[in-house]
Amino acid sequence: MASIYSKSLRIKKKLEYWNAQYKQLQMDCEHPRKLKTAKSDTGNWDRSQDSYWYEIYCPDCDKHWTEPQSV
Repeated sequence: MASIYSKSLRIKKKLEYWNAQYKQLQMDCEHPRKLKTAKSDTGNWDRSQDSYWYEIYCPDCDKHWTEPQSV
């Protein structure tokens, strides 16, 4: 019977492989159905500290990311 340690190493190796596959899938995806939501942090005393960005989600590959809004 394999020890807990050896099972743990095997599982970690498989997870590394599948995580790399998942990241590659997200890089290959063209995000055709991406959902873009405008967000902001305004009302600061110093208006130069206000910020605007988009939160973007692709339901096809489950990727989440942000991009700045053009001013």
